[in-house]
Amino acid sequence: AWVTIFYALVLFINIFGVRGYGEAEFIFSMLKVIAILGFIVLGIVLNCGGGPEGGYIGGRYWHTPGAFADGFKGVCAVFVTSAFSFAGTELVGLAAAETENPRKSLPSATKQVFWRIALFYIISLTLVGLLVPYDDARLLGSSSADASASPFVLAIVNAGIGGLPSVMNVVIMIAVCSVANSSVYAASRTIASLADQGFAPRIFGYIDRSGRPLVGVGISLLFGLLCYLVASDNEGEVFTWMLALSGLSSIFTWGSI
Repeated sequence: AWVTIFYALVLFINIFGVRGYGEAEFIFSMLKVIAILGFIVLGIVLNCGGGPEGGYIGGRYWHTPGAFADGFKGVCAVFVTSAFSFAGTELVGLAAAETENPRKSLPSATKQVFWRIALFYIISLTLVGLLVPYDDARLLGSSSADASASPFVLAIVNAGIGGLPSVMNVVIMIAVCSVANSSVYAASRTIASLADQGFAPRIFGYIDRSGRPLVGVGISLLFGLLCYLVASDNEGEVFTWMLALSGLSSIFTWGSI
């Protein structure tokens, strides 16, 4: 049921073309930015012992159980997931074709990428590393992992703060919707571009009077039906494969660039 709701939301947004995508991403991004900034402030407070439970943490978990699990092999093991998470900055180039003034907006958007990575990735993930040990039994990949497996949520749960973990879970769901929305936008435009250059059937390049690549959107959403594999018995294995395919494709894309 939840998969259907999110799928319908992504379908609804992309029917309205680039304007619908832009408005939705503006709202999604604003909520994500507020949540991340709030978490950074909260994370610093919790690390310094300002939470209801736990006391001062400091760099304790970077020594016990340690910072880099399994050494270089462990870094390589999570690299695919990291590649998936960092992908998306190339959307700036795709969006240029549907921007009113790309000469002005494109350089501005591109220059912000560095600061977004530094602020929203590096700082927040460093705080997560300080607040949650990698051997926590509730983390994704452990035998008892469930919907609360997000380290952002666990950091708040460990501090004994009630109510806030649910808010963070909502933000994570919004982030997931944002990723799905952006992916349909990017995939549909790429399909249309391939058709325009003769690398795909011409029908794939169909664009209506409103500027929407409807065939590309339809193909992207058709592949999106794979989301119902979550109801299968091997959902964990399927998710791992899908994540690996997405992450490796991003690595190959950046390698070619």
